[in-house]
Amino acid sequence: PRGEILSILERAKNVGVREGDGQVVPVDVLERYGEALPDAPRRRVVVDFGNGVGVWYKPLLEERFDVVAVNDVPDPDFRGRGAEPTVEHAEKIAELVADEGADFALLLDGDADRSVFADAKGFLNPSLLFVLFGRWFLRTGRGNVFVASVDISPRVSQHLPGAKVVRTRIGTSYIVQRVKEVGAVFSGEYSCHFTAYCFSGHSDPLFFASLLAGYDTVAERKNYPFHDLLSESYAVENPLAVVERAAGLGKVLGRVDGVEFMYKNHRVLVRPSNTEPKVRIYVEGPDPKKIMREVAERLGL
Repeated sequence: PRGEILSILERAKNVGVREGDGQVVPVDVLERYGEALPDAPRRRVVVDFGNGVGVWYKPLLEERFDVVAVNDVPDPDFRGRGAEPTVEHAEKIAELVADEGADFALLLDGDADRSVFADAKGFLNPSLLFVLFGRWFLRTGRGNVFVASVDISPRVSQHLPGAKVVRTRIGTSYIVQRVKEVGAVFSGEYSCHFTAYCFSGHSDPLFFASLLAGYDTVAERKNYPFHDLLSESYAVENPLAVVERAAGLGKVLGRVDGVEFMYKNHRVLVRPSNTEPKVRIYVEGPDPKKIMREVAERLGL
């Protein structure tokens, strides 16, 4: 915000500057960062670096884990896998997790700020991850106020007794604003952006890989079963009008971002895109493809 920028500039003007020769002090930033990460048991981890800047973290990851490296050569064209790790990529790399006898896999995107995880069973649902990470914050006394975007399942609250989970609109700017308003220590989005505000204040895959190393993810899948979320986008002339029509399709659960409602035992979210003349439909439940078709048809999409 402009006010914060002006405040920083004003403080900078009042900083006393000494005249004379300075000195250059070399600092090993990676070493300092590694020392600050939470302790983690040594696990065997498949890491798909995606040919991006995350390759810079490879030495640090190898200090903490037994790493099976994939796409670990920088490539500005991301020809090994593409810049964005998808659910399909996670399902594919699950085969390598099983073959290597690894505990889990971490898939990095091009700028290494998304925490996409898989185990031998496949893609790890971000709502499940939200619960596991939230349990760490509660157990270690770091805080109990968390922010979740509305695409994260509302059922996470049931599995985090003692926590206050505040739901907000999808998008980093909305997450950050809500975190400031409620004093949250942790936030998560279904896009696999997870942030620990007591640590770095930005999405940090290595931090959350360290937390995940403390869990048996295959067992936790049984403890906290979540359906994966299916999403589709549709170009429309009036997204808000479509959202209002959707409100009549089932029992409304909330209007934090568009409208969220129950439809034939499925949670459905219909919201306008933040950037395009489109509506986005999200379906969580046992048969999301069928429900997606029905909802889209009833909305005339």
